Amino acid sequence: MTPATRRGSRWGPRALLLVVGVAVLAFNLRPALVAVGPLTGQLRADTGLTAAATSMLTTLPLLFFAVLSPLAPGLARRIGLERALVASVLVLLAGCAVRLVPSIPALYLGSAVIGIGIAAANVLVPVVIKRDLADHLGAAMALYSVTLSLGAAGAAGAAVPLGHALGLDWRGALGLWGIPAVLAGGLWLAIQRRAGSRPQVTPVDVPSATVRVWRSPTAWAVAAYFGLQSAVFYTLTAWLPEVLHDAGLDETAAGVMTGVLSASGVAGALVLPLLAVRARSQRLLAALCAAVIGTGIAGLALAPGSGVVGWTVLLGLGCGGAVGLALTLFALRARRPAGAAALSGMAQSMGYALAALGPLLIGVLHDRTGGWGAPLAALILASALLAGVGVLAGADRYVDDPA
Repeated sequence: MTPATRRGSRWGPRALLLVVGVAVLAFNLRPALVAVGPLTGQLRADTGLTAAATSMLTTLPLLFFAVLSPLAPGLARRIGLERALVASVLVLLAGCAVRLVPSIPALYLGSAVIGIGIAAANVLVPVVIKRDLADHLGAAMALYSVTLSLGAAGAAGAAVPLGHALGLDWRGALGLWGIPAVLAGGLWLAIQRRAGSRPQVTPVDVPSATVRVWRSPTAWAVAAYFGLQSAVFYTLTAWLPEVLHDAGLDETAAGVMTGVLSASGVAGALVLPLLAVRARSQRLLAALCAAVIGTGIAGLALAPGSGVVGWTVLLGLGCGGAVGLALTLFALRARRPAGAAALSGMAQSMGYALAALGPLLIGVLHDRTGGWGAPLAALILASALLAGVGVLAGADRYVDDPA
């Protein structure tokens, strides 16, 4: 039995603190990004930004995810996994603070800093789970996926009404989502202090040259699956309120439906990791998630008003299941924590580079066509591609096996 497995089998005070820490940190990894979508109307009215320029507030952090994700395992190797996660939360908080400054450059700078903080945590949290909770992988990944979805749902559904209730403008409503990050920082500081008194079994102790993820077709399939599902999710969170507003919903109702999108994703995020770890192949699950997403988008295109709740729930279930499966694949497609770290960094780098194009391309398509027909058709095509790469990513192979 490996050290990682022995640690994963204990449920003492440190293990419980670790589980809570994973959940609270995961809750903070989407609100600072997702809250922009429901507030887009207020933001554009105040700043005069175009649709394409506004989409950069979502695209910019994703670009930093792409650039910095491969560097996260190296940071963990230098300063320790727990310290790296503490640092990521502090950077996230700094970005939220910068966005409170009343200027457009500060708005973009804060979004970039937020992207830097989240990038490291995105990569390293699944590695913590692979290292310390290996005996409970399905439950731990389900917890991680669910709290990601809950954080996104809370930000999407509450950004507008909470801002109105507290008398805040859109900047203040965005800044509110730095408050939960304070709790996450405190928890991970406590975890880091406990870890500092014991020998570290670092997930990247194995030399990176032995994990050839960049040459692995399976790793590239996982990266493509992660990227396409991220592109669809971030595009929907950025533009669904505007799609629904143009279909006749008022600003608050459109924001609430974005919350429904994320909230219904909780069910998918909970179930898919549990099913995935019990299956030898995840091909069918990957294709099913893509089919549900495609159906929801087609419904929005054909009947955006009459069936809005049903289409939004379908989108949430599909997107939640897809992200839960994508995160679980980081652990399932690697035999060792070192492989999971390398795959997580590589797949998130390439995946977020692809995801960053989604909101921007949809914004440009909308500006060029003046409607939502072409953007929604592009998302249907993305869901079809998601099914194809999911079949490849779900095959029973490992990226850290000898070629």
